[in-house]
Amino acid sequence: MEAFFKILYFIRIFESFGFLVQMVFQTVQELVPFTVFFMMWIVFFAFSLQILEVQIVPEDGGEWDFEYWELNEFIKQVIVSYRNSIGDISAPAYENWLPLTEDNEEEGLRADSSQVAFFKYFIITFIWMFWMFNQYINLIILLNFLIAVISQTYEKVISRLDTFTYMHKAELNSEFFQVMHVLRKAEEYNILLFKVEKQHKDKKSSDWQGMIQTIRSIITKSNATLAAKTEFSMANLQ
Repeated sequence: MEAFFKILYFIRIFESFGFLVQMVFQTVQELVPFTVFFMMWIVFFAFSLQILEVQIVPEDGGEWDFEYWELNEFIKQVIVSYRNSIGDISAPAYENWLPLTEDNEEEGLRADSSQVAFFKYFIITFIWMFWMFNQYINLIILLNFLIAVISQTYEKVISRLDTFTYMHKAELNSEFFQVMHVLRKAEEYNILLFKVEKQHKDKKSSDWQGMIQTIRSIITKSNATLAAKTEFSMANLQ
């Protein structure tokens, strides 16, 4: 793992890779508050589903759920809530709340009274409402917040791309001279020279020229409008 992160550190010398590496680390840093808030909602829904005695049934219809083998019931609920939050939706199971009817008397179970049956139907309805509330909060609202945060981070990184490029090159140059100093092959230097591709520079210049031209045309148009209004006002005064 350390070698992998070291490779990420060194490939920042290339501008395209440096942007991606900076984007990943900047995004992780920006998402810390969102991640904490998101996990709070997941834990809340997991606690609530466990209190409501919602079961976790295997997807293949078997007797055991090998996906969550030997895991704590609460941890299972957390995983299921997380999977529902990212779109891997699974319906809740509520076998404990199914009303007992006359058909169950053959199994030696007493049928529920009308009040007990009504209460169980109410709990089942509440489970489904709570399950849909989970989808609404985590899947619809919070995941769209996540997209907005990542988009904002992208804009922040892309606006400071030149700064990050020079910063990465400076860090790598510094590390290079430290290694050369240890090997006693480093020469004294008084200046660091950063090289930028001519194509990249021309593109930046053309972008600025286009922006300046747009501003100039807007100012010229505004001045012409203002001059026309001034002449009209002077004519009325005379």
